[in-house]
Amino acid sequence: MRKTSSHAPVFGSHIGTSSILLIFVVICLVSFAALSIASANADYILTEKIADRTSLYYEACSAANRQLAETDAWLQESCQSSSGREQYYN
Repeated sequence: MRKTSSHAPVFGSHIGTSSILLIFVVICLVSFAALSIASANADYILTEKIADRTSLYYEACSAANRQLAETDAWLQESCQSSSGREQYYN
């Protein structure tokens, strides 16, 4: 509703620069929060995979060390029960 006189009120959208800036800042903060949550979730999944692989690696190393210790004990027993080098190597 507009009147032609100089003292008449003018109706319209009175959105100022500060309001537009505030809306833009809120949108930016929300989008950065969403990206942060997505990044944290991806980091969590990667950390879980790395932890599982590390556990499996150390379990395999432990099993290999046990097998090596058993083989070493068997060889030492064979060496002690043999009468000499010739019998041990044959």
